Amino acid sequence: MTDRRILAVVALFMAAATWGAKGSHLTLPAAAVRQQAAAILAGRTIVLDPGHGGADGGATGRSGSLEKNVTLDVSLRLRDLLAQAGANAILTRQDDKDLADPGLRGLRQRKRQDLERRARLGNQPGVDAFLSIHANSFPSLPSMHGAQTFYLRSEGNQNRRLASALQDELIRLTGNTDREPNHRIDQYLLETVKAPAVTVEIGFLSNAREEQLLSRPEYRQQVAWSLFVGLVHYFQAGTAPAQGSPRP
Repeated sequence: MTDRRILAVVALFMAAATWGAKGSHLTLPAAAVRQQAAAILAGRTIVLDPGHGGADGGATGRSGSLEKNVTLDVSLRLRDLLAQAGANAILTRQDDKDLADPGLRGLRQRKRQDLERRARLGNQPGVDAFLSIHANSFPSLPSMHGAQTFYLRSEGNQNRRLASALQDELIRLTGNTDREPNHRIDQYLLETVKAPAVTVEIGFLSNAREEQLLSRPEYRQQVAWSLFVGLVHYFQAGTAPAQGSPRP
């Protein structure tokens, strides 16, 4: 599929997307649009990992927003978009809980088991991509803002390609970030999952304006849509390393 055609496909998606009743997740009513998406995403398996959950709330915004709630909502929205396009979207959690055994005591023990089980889901046979979705926080610098992708360098640069495709669309479609993909990260899931994997920090809850944005369903939908389009571009380009890529 040519670059011109993929842009046309994305434009069709955006034109056809409509809100359901009472602000529900985006639907794609046009059969032609679904067929175009299937040409790129059908048969792909993508694991979405909403960060934190249960007793582990993650970062807390100044107005009380909890990272675990924001990441789950964005992940559910992205799951719906992927499913409508024919992809197999797997969530590591679908509600407010972690993946540790209910009776396991101690936050450190629970966190370790939780992460191990998330990684296990990411390492299932046939997984094409793994997205761990989080929200950032830097209270000592409340002006910091903007979504950003993180990856580990890998043979073939698949992690970088995925991170770049997602970051490009976060920049273009949210208009709220100018950050670049960052490979300087030490994270268990990115080190353990064998499929192309990234962490997406969808914004800073420590920034008052961005916390307010992330509290709005329409902005969370916009973030989910940006990640969806980024995945379309990533898979449209194929799994081989991009030739002549301007990024190192």
